[in-house]
Amino acid sequence: MSSVGKNSTSGSITVLPESPDGWSLDLTEGEVLSIGRKPGAGDKRRLVLPFPEVSGQHAEIRCTPDGWTLIDNGSTNGTSLNGTRLTPGKEYVLHSGDKVKIAQYDLLVSPPFNAAREMDEDRDEQDKTQFRIHLINATILVGDIVDFSGLMETYASEPDLVMRAQKMVFDALNEEIHRHYGQLEKIAGDAIMAYWSGDDSKEGAALQAYQACLTALQMRTITARLAKDTNFWPFKKHPLVVDIALATEQGKQLPATQPILFSAWKN
Repeated sequence: MSSVGKNSTSGSITVLPESPDGWSLDLTEGEVLSIGRKPGAGDKRRLVLPFPEVSGQHAEIRCTPDGWTLIDNGSTNGTSLNGTRLTPGKEYVLHSGDKVKIAQYDLLVSPPFNAAREMDEDRDEQDKTQFRIHLINATILVGDIVDFSGLMETYASEPDLVMRAQKMVFDALNEEIHRHYGQLEKIAGDAIMAYWSGDDSKEGAALQAYQACLTALQMRTITARLAKDTNFWPFKKHPLVVDIALATEQGKQLPATQPILFSAWKN
């Protein structure tokens, strides 16, 4: 592993840090590391992870003078930072010792010293959603459009068409969330996230879990209907499939990586 000096502007990413086959990649200020299954073109550095669950353009690490950040590019199977799944399209501040999980690959982050100092406020800001969920008794729903990154690649010349279809689909799903008293947390990239919060009683927890499950089932029906409507989803070679994950637990952060899956598709 590379040694990073106190005043250095370079750091490193270690792939499979706990394996004898692990190796390190040095990064310097101003570079962008593109992570994915396919070799890339252009002036970005590329970390190729040849595994089927890694998307072609899975994620990026951006090395700026203000620090390193990580962004998931709407990948199919997601990216985790210290065990928490990232919201696609959102930048997350990286700190020394952070662990990134992409499919079967663990990445250990070692940014330069000057990029990692005095960043507690940034960490608090980027994790506000996770901390809020941590403190309440909540049921979480996360919906992901499957192979959204592949759709974006196919229609790279028509990004507005893709984003318009995404918005119409998520607007319809959001209406169902509100109809069952859910709270929309965010829509980003290929993902929609909502939660149901209640009191600490067993009855309150059961009610919110019931509302979330009912919403997920209704969303399945809505997605199946939208998948057949070319006004909503005009992509014949990319069937509309939305995977919906539910998690509920009291007093602990809720993982979005243990899903109950519901799918709908075009015939």
